[in-house]
This record gives sequence, C-alpha cells and structure tokens, in this order.
Amino acid sequence: MGEAVITDNTSTIRQYSLSSMLSVIDKAISHAEEAYKILPTHDKLRNLSGAVITSKQYASKGNSAALLAHLYAWKGSMIDLIISREPMPKKPSNKSIEYATILINGQDRNYPSSPALRSYMLLSILQQTIPKKSSASSMIRPVVIRL
Repeated sequence: MGEAVITDNTSTIRQYSLSSMLSVIDKAISHAEEAYKILPTHDKLRNLSGAVITSKQYASKGNSAALLAHLYAWKGSMIDLIISREPMPKKPSNKSIEYATILINGQDRNYPSSPALRSYMLLSILQQTIPKKSSASSMIRPVVIRL
C-alpha cells in the first residue's frame, strides 16, 4: 500500500492530491470498521427473496473481521519498519490480534469450524504483513496464536 488518492465522495469531481501511506491505510480501516458494525454474521445473510445466502462472496461481519486483522497487522508493520523505530504504547498489531481472535473463537460464524484450520488461515494473514528485509531480520517477530 502506498500513496494514493482519497476522494471526498463519489459525486465531487475535482483534482485530489496524493495521500500518505498511513492516511490510505487509516481510511481503509475506517471503512472496514464501519462494515464490521453494520454487516450481519454470515449465517444471517439473506437475499431479496429472504432465502439464505450460502456463498462466501458476499460481505459479512466475518469478512470484515478478517480484513481488519490484516489491515491492522499491515499498519503495525509499516509503523515498525518504515515510520518509527520508537515503541508505541498502543500498537496496531494489538487490534489485529483482537480481530483475529474473533475469527478464531468463531464469533464471525463465517469460517470453517476447525480450530487448526482457523489458526492456519489467520497465521497466513498475519505473516503476509511482515515485511521481509534481510537487514531488519532482528525486527521480525514470530506470531503465536493460542487456541
């Protein structure tokens, strides 16, 4: 994720400047948190006829939690390796763990119920967010998910 344009809305046409990396990820987090608040769990998704939606291609609370876990982990990596070498009292990775825990505990009612499979999926999400720099190998910390 790099510098990008963040628009005011979909109807205002004007020239926008590029926003910083942190502004872009903060905007993505803001939208994902709003989705998490308003979307139902997957088991409550219904189509216009009232029939149950079984496809996972539709947004739900679980999809939003997975996205938030990924975004917060990504933001934590950006801050750790790019922006600041100083320790932060409230790390974005703590929020990542919070949303990953929602998935692991099955509160999303969206992902497979096998704890081992849940842990594998979440570990994959979190590991993708750790930048691989040979000079900063001492900064890369393993992620431990306890069931």
